Amino acid sequence: MSRFRICLATTMLAAGLATGYVLTQDASAAAVTNSVVIYDTVGAKVDAHDGQIVKDPASGLFYLFGTSYGCGFTLSAVPATPWCGVKVYRSADLQTWSPAGAVGGMYAFDPFGSEYQDECDSAHFGCFRPHVARRPDGTWVMWVNAIRDPAGYIVLTATAPGGPYTRTAPPVLALGPTMDGVGYGDESITVDPADPTSAFLTYTALGTAHNHQIAVEQLDPTWTTGTGTVAFLPELHVEAPSMFKRGTLWYMMYSDPACPYCSNAGSSYDTASSPFGPWTKRGTPWPSSCVGQPTGVNALNGQYIYQSDRWAQKPAGGYQPNQYQANNYLAPVTFNTDGTIPAQHCIASWTL
Repeated sequence: MSRFRICLATTMLAAGLATGYVLTQDASAAAVTNSVVIYDTVGAKVDAHDGQIVKDPASGLFYLFGTSYGCGFTLSAVPATPWCGVKVYRSADLQTWSPAGAVGGMYAFDPFGSEYQDECDSAHFGCFRPHVARRPDGTWVMWVNAIRDPAGYIVLTATAPGGPYTRTAPPVLALGPTMDGVGYGDESITVDPADPTSAFLTYTALGTAHNHQIAVEQLDPTWTTGTGTVAFLPELHVEAPSMFKRGTLWYMMYSDPACPYCSNAGSSYDTASSPFGPWTKRGTPWPSSCVGQPTGVNALNGQYIYQSDRWAQKPAGGYQPNQYQANNYLAPVTFNTDGTIPAQHCIASWTL
């Protein structure tokens, strides 16, 4: 049996070993619930973390992208555990999810070869946070944070949202890896709704000069590399940025403080009149990120949908290095008339 098939079988086995949970489906097809563990249409737990939800304009379906843990990836494990890749699901209602990856029926690309394992297995600290955007020419662009890769990120493209995704040349960003020991953390990609040819990468700059500071960089027309035009938010020791635009105002949500695998990191936000600032902190509407860590705000069906990872914790406390059991939290964002975001209440269910 090939390594790919072994890992695929392990993923399905892990789903069957998820004890203590009941397969539950909401009575209303349009109701999104945050109070139960979500299983996909083949009976396996939805295994997509620190990712993003986008809507495919061609099909009208929602696509969920996320890092998988089902094959056994365990952070910092010795001996090394394999990286489980990026899984893709699709849904018409954000509640009933079907595997939709072009590779093996669930993956965006085959992660189990040496090309990815040699830089993404647990010995190399993993690869995380797959975020995607669709170019006007129909090409889907995916960025993945590869912490130990000199370029900081893996960039891939595909002609359909489910893939298969093909790797491009390494991206070059304004903050080179040799400048002050810069490292690269969580990232997201944002398209300007007023100019769909224009996209920005927001990413976490690691290093003594930046100390988990969020950068905003204009991408080139392919959206696969930077242009060198960059600006920074003033806050330090934050991560997991997600930029979006509402009306004429730009918003940046982020984990405050930086806290990987935390179940209570706050979600704060800044606003600006331009992606290049100046950015001003406005508050922390989600003090505990609804018992998780923020991953993004997605503009879907005329609503702004907040997404948080409800990272699994050990019974005795501390983070769980394998996050297969973690769930996503989704809910609409409410806004004041002046565009500010009031305190958000974590809700059990809502209607799309």
